[in-house]
Amino acid sequence: MRHILLVEDDVQLNTLLTIKLEKCGYSVQHAANGEEALLMYEQRVPDLIVTDILMPEVDGIELLASVKKRHQGAKLKTLAISGGGHLDGATYLSWMKAFGADSLLEKPFKLADFITRVEGLIECD
Repeated sequence: MRHILLVEDDVQLNTLLTIKLEKCGYSVQHAANGEEALLMYEQRVPDLIVTDILMPEVDGIELLASVKKRHQGAKLKTLAISGGGHLDGATYLSWMKAFGADSLLEKPFKLADFITRVEGLIECD
């Protein structure tokens, strides 16, 4: 079973995405911020990390930079999601691409589009 680490500080969205991913047959660990995610990552390296960008403690950019550094050469896939903050979501997502995110998805998004993106990332290794 493929394992996904979902990092999202919006509790309702975190819960919704976790439920949908589990219904699609994935094992899911979920974290509310990058700090929690790094601890979970140390315990079990996922097949995919889905991360929001703007979060408390450790944000998505710091999280991605840290796991990419630790996971050099391996096939860890990453999907960045963002609705923006002080800037629009597309700007934050472009930064994530520069830090090595494999795919980007701007909020709000349709659940079907999210699952399609996840499946494309996980199934293509």
